[in-house]
Amino acid sequence: MRYDAGGMWIEFPFSEQYIGLIRGTQYVKPDGVGPATPEVTPEVRFLQAMTEPRSRRALRTSVGLRDDEHFRKTYLLPALNEGLIEMTIPDKPTSRLQKYQLTETGQMRLRVLSNSQRDQRKVR
Repeated sequence: MRYDAGGMWIEFPFSEQYIGLIRGTQYVKPDGVGPATPEVTPEVRFLQAMTEPRSRRALRTSVGLRDDEHFRKTYLLPALNEGLIEMTIPDKPTSRLQKYQLTETGQMRLRVLSNSQRDQRKVR
């Protein structure tokens, strides 16, 4: 409990599991009871494929998708909008030579997601 001239606060710490859920690094079974079996999510596979600048086709294949439009809407555009990846030729977004690479933000997200999944496997 804290007091100051502005008032009184009672603090309740969040559990590590709850913090993991908020950050998106913890998964829950569909029935809502306990953590799900850890597995490599498509987002992690997508980011892991970015070891070097890669074409859109190479990235789509790395996540195991065939439909280019679904890949673009579900993976590519959200990752670009969140700043996880960037274009190697930003002045020409439709260039046939266009490739995508991880940003610093993307590298940090990949580390967090990979560490989280590794930690979940250790708990078993």
